[in-house]
Formats: sequence, structure tokens, C-alpha cells
Amino acid sequence: MILFTVILATFAHIVVASRTARATVLIPALALPLAGLGVNPAVLIMAATLGSGFCQTLMVSAKPVALFGGMEPPAFTPTDLMRLAAMLLIPFIGLLTLVAVFIWPLMGLGS
Repeated sequence: MILFTVILATFAHIVVASRTARATVLIPALALPLAGLGVNPAVLIMAATLGSGFCQTLMVSAKPVALFGGMEPPAFTPTDLMRLAAMLLIPFIGLLTLVAVFIWPLMGLGS
């Protein structure tokens, strides 16, 4: 359930441009219903919120990306962003999932 939440939250930036809107949509629509399957809701909420921070695939995904991508000459192109996102996607999902499963319980954030 945690991995599913992280993957959905990570890819949500393609559909919803605002990070705040992503978290606002994902928490009640994804994290809370999945908590009914036995996973601590705090862990799912944290995973959904942090997973929604993956914002470097599209030019409109984050304000700094849009700001520096719109410079003359452009600091990077949409192709550069896609390559960066492709390189960071698996490590981002893997690290967030590992932290949610192993580190957060040690810190007292659910199981």
C-alpha cells in the first residue's frame, strides 16, 4: 500500500500542476481509504505529501523550473527535464518507500 501511494503521488504531478493541490487531492482520495486496509494513515499521508514533491518532469510542475526554463537563453529544455526525471524517478520512489517502511517506524510514525 505504501509503494502504491508513493507511485501514485509521484506521477500525480503530470495531471495536477500545483503541489498543494496534489496533496489536497491525494490525502482524502488515496491515503485515507488505503488506511482502511490496515496501514497507519499517518504513514500514508506523509508518503502522499512527500511523493507529490516530485516536480521536475514538466516545465509547469514547479515555479523554479518554470522560472529558469523561461530565461533567455533557456537554462534547460523540456527534453532535459524528461531525462532528469527519468534518472531520478526510481531512486525517488525507492528511497521514499524505504524510509516509510523502515525509518519512520523507528521514529515512532506507525508501522
